[in-house]
Amino acid sequence: MDVGDALQLLADPYRCRLVLTSLEHNLEDESDISAVMADDAEEFEELSLKMYHHHLPKLEKAGVIEWDRNENVVRKGPTFEELVPLLRLIDDHQEELPGGWL
Repeated sequence: MDVGDALQLLADPYRCRLVLTSLEHNLEDESDISAVMADDAEEFEELSLKMYHHHLPKLEKAGVIEWDRNENVVRKGPTFEELVPLLRLIDDHQEELPGGWL
């Protein structure tokens, strides 16, 4: 994965937060992912839909995650480790980023 592809994947704040969250948590169920990332019940519902229909398929296509829809399981994919240096940089400097980036 080149830097442009990596930045495009992380351009959406929810996808970026999802992948950043995966650095620290072993999230295996997409409902757990939404629960960790949502601030309230309304955001949880909206985020669950977006995860299922948009974000998880996009990350799966890029190989960042492996997603078993039948078992409702999400795991780190073969290209996840390629993002780790960029994710660590973002994570280490979150407080310096403009509001709304994450």
